[in-house]
Amino acid sequence: MFLAALTRVNRPQVERLPPLLRSGVRYSREGGEVWQDARATYRRRKGDCEDLACWLAAEYQNAGKRCAVDLVRTGSRMWHAIVRLESGVIVDPSTILGMGS
Repeated sequence: MFLAALTRVNRPQVERLPPLLRSGVRYSREGGEVWQDARATYRRRKGDCEDLACWLAAEYQNAGKRCAVDLVRTGSRMWHAIVRLESGVIVDPSTILGMGS
């Protein structure tokens, strides 16, 4: 529910921003949980998994692609946000933008 809401907030914002994967924004792990919209993520030049996934999902939705931000379990107590396209394809912008490097 919150991920869908952040994606909706991002949709008009991403029309005025460069595409996420060419924006210079990098993945950054947060110390606490701070949700930021695409504009704040671009300004800070970094975001965590839900910030990046909601930005990318907003871009896809604006382009007419059906998708959603989903949470996947990565450990016993860890969750990770990814974009799942209607076709079932999963796109992980955090990995593309530096997570794990």
